[in-house]
Amino acid sequence: MNRENILNKYKEKKPFIRAMCLLLLCAVMAIPVSGVYAFREQTTAFENRFPMGSYEVELLEEFMPNETWVPGEMQSKEAFIQNTGSLSAFVRIKFEEQWEDMNGNLEYAGETIIKEWAKSGLFTTEGKVNSEYWTFNPNDGYYYYNDILEPGESVEILKSIQFASSVTNMTDGFNYANAEYRLTFTEDDLLAEPWVEAIAQASAAWGMQPSADDSGGITWTSVSESSDP
Repeated sequence: MNRENILNKYKEKKPFIRAMCLLLLCAVMAIPVSGVYAFREQTTAFENRFPMGSYEVELLEEFMPNETWVPGEMQSKEAFIQNTGSLSAFVRIKFEEQWEDMNGNLEYAGETIIKEWAKSGLFTTEGKVNSEYWTFNPNDGYYYYNDILEPGESVEILKSIQFASSVTNMTDGFNYANAEYRLTFTEDDLLAEPWVEAIAQASAAWGMQPSADDSGGITWTSVSESSDP
């Protein structure tokens, strides 16, 4: 889909409304009867209902963790974002990972956990930001999806995680024995229609401005950068 088609697509969309319209048609007829006018009145009512479209985006996962996790072991952990509503949406996501030992001490996970990102995940196999699918904003730590998530569509983030085999009970001064690993994803979304209003909303709420690119996707630009002379 080219830039012109995307713009036309979202400019033509109208906001949904919920309303009840009663149309009363009154017809008055004058019929002469023995020199006296008689009036016949007919009223017809039509009820029209316009349901509001549903807006729902969910961050889902399929994860069945083992009771114990040993170095070198890989566990399936599939995470994805799905549009389960009937309206299109802009999406952004960020993640945080850390270890917590038995005493409540926290440690950044770093290289202790090897993540297998999906093809449309946040990083490539080389460990670089997957710029084909995401735009990273260092100011807020979010990754912005380079497309509009249409109703019924989903984007896969993660496939599995692996406990690095090089880790022992005590590594770099942190005791991993009986520690707990936490991987937290935070997902935000905004309505992506109608197009002009959606651009203004994303710019105000996220400080990032979406625009349609030539490939049919979305290009994200920081509002502060776009306003620079």
